[in-house]
Amino acid sequence: MKTKVIVGIMLALFLVSMLSTVMSVSADAGWIPEDVVKDGEIDIFDLVTVAVAFGSNNLTGTPTPRWNSAADVNGDKIIDIADITMVAVQFGRTDP
Repeated sequence: MKTKVIVGIMLALFLVSMLSTVMSVSADAGWIPEDVVKDGEIDIFDLVTVAVAFGSNNLTGTPTPRWNSAADVNGDKIIDIADITMVAVQFGRTDP
């Protein structure tokens, strides 16, 4: 289990390093779903929150261990690479 969390965090950090060179930071009015911890900015805390929940789901209505609904950025009831990528792409963005 710890290995999955570590791999998730490493993957998130890799994505951030790769995507930070090509992303543009722009802010729309209002809250953005990638701000998982709702602190007004998308940063390492958001990535780690999603990485800790990586692999969990709520497909049956009974959440698996580590489920965090805030980390399900795309709302598909599965916390996977898509959620990590969505946060990584928005890394550095701040809420207006």
